[in-house]
Amino acid sequence: MTSNLGSEDAGKYPADLMGQLGQGERIQFFSYLATKGGCLGMGGTSSRYWIAMTDRRIIYSAMVQDQNKTINRDGMVPFPKVSHVEVAEVKQGGCMSSKSYLLKIGASGGEVHIPITTREKGLEVRNAYARLAHSGA
Repeated sequence: MTSNLGSEDAGKYPADLMGQLGQGERIQFFSYLATKGGCLGMGGTSSRYWIAMTDRRIIYSAMVQDQNKTINRDGMVPFPKVSHVEVAEVKQGGCMSSKSYLLKIGASGGEVHIPITTREKGLEVRNAYARLAHSGA
């Protein structure tokens, strides 16, 4: 969903996202992330986990992979610090040997790995970033 935030749109987004916006900052992309069931705790959507892009940065509240464990994390990466956004396939042993995906957001301080259920969701986020980065958001 792409949106320029107006007062009528405020109810569409989580309160914790709204509280992080700076003066004049506008939401350009928003999506809930799947987080229940499956090998990586996936399958279904949750209003607790989401990713957004404003005209200035990527903001997320998600389950992220950190040193081989999955933890809850809220974070943000300013657009000037983003080096890449990519989708990677992950093969899971055990747990029915399933295939899952990671959204990888590279920045000057490292890389954020957000488990996602489908390649299509990762491509949706990556394409939104590419569109905003090239337009100068």
